[in-house]
Amino acid sequence: MCKLVRKITILLVVASLTFALLIVTGCENKDKKVTNALSTGDVTSSDSESSDSNASSDTSGADSSDNTSSPDGGLLTMEDVYGEEMMKNLNKTFTISGKNVDKSEYNFYYINAFTELSTYASYGYYPATSEGLIDLSANCDLLYPETGTWSDYLNDYVEREIQKSYMIEGLAKAENVTLSEDAIESLAGNADAIKQTAATAGLDADAYIGQYFGQEMTLDLYQSIMYRYYLAGYYIEQYVSAYEFSESDISLPTVRHILIAADSDADEATLTEAREKAEALLEEIDNYDNMVVVGDRELRDGNAAESAEYTVSRGRMVPEFEEWCFDEGRVEGDKGIVQTTYGFHVMYFVGNTEAGDEEKKTIAQRALGQILTDKADSGEYDLVPVA
Repeated sequence: MCKLVRKITILLVVASLTFALLIVTGCENKDKKVTNALSTGDVTSSDSESSDSNASSDTSGADSSDNTSSPDGGLLTMEDVYGEEMMKNLNKTFTISGKNVDKSEYNFYYINAFTELSTYASYGYYPATSEGLIDLSANCDLLYPETGTWSDYLNDYVEREIQKSYMIEGLAKAENVTLSEDAIESLAGNADAIKQTAATAGLDADAYIGQYFGQEMTLDLYQSIMYRYYLAGYYIEQYVSAYEFSESDISLPTVRHILIAADSDADEATLTEAREKAEALLEEIDNYDNMVVVGDRELRDGNAAESAEYTVSRGRMVPEFEEWCFDEGRVEGDKGIVQTTYGFHVMYFVGNTEAGDEEKKTIAQRALGQILTDKADSGEYDLVPVA
């Protein structure tokens, strides 16, 4: 079964879903740690044309020796491919903004995400079954502060991805954004590649693709889903490239800090000791060079958890840290103490720095993400289950 599931990565011929392998360091926002293994917060785009060409060549070179028949010699069923545990999460139907999301479309998004997670599980990043697939029954700490399994996480993620796809399609339609002719030709090439792979297996394209996504899935339906999938990526790319930045968008504060660690739920004596240590360090600091020297000394002596410099963008740091950095009255040389869940930060304001290209891209993606969040909150694009 594992080999069959891995073959789906050839069949999907889609731009890979990006993983946010979340690294929590220093004073970065703890809440960011518990959001998603698959990216859903900031909207990200992918190079769809590059993915198209790679996918086409991969599909045409698919291993025709892979089994396409069930153990009893008949046509494979989805149960043969995925097993009973995963089948519990497939074949769901919804309506969204007056449109139907049928079983096959839901399965497309679920299987795509499942395959991505399984790839990382096979390398040890997430709990895996003996076959190297994501263990859906295992506890998932990414749901914190809630509790649940990887099955719970994946169900929620897939619904949000479908919602995002339809919301972006609506934005694209309103702005008359369509895929380029080259992208449409690539999609047609993908269809031809699937037909070739199916023929090699002795099947027509609909029967072949139906083994993986359900009997309702046809090649035409698959292509329509793929069109929306690629349109989302293309729209994001166009939005980011055309985004108009305000001066405040790209003028980012740069700060140094020395962290005296103390959990916010520590006893009063511990908090008092850490606060007094931070206050004593603040008294020593009167310029940038002195801040660096003091911070390095405290770090070397084991008194500080971190001495570092950051250029801060919105949403990256814990709120208290970020609020101090973005204070409108902040000027070069300002210093102070900020308490966060990590402890007490001795702060020094270095100045403002213009955002680089990657940071600008993130700012634009975050702006689009907020538009989508507002649309989701409006209820217009609620996913309504169909009994």
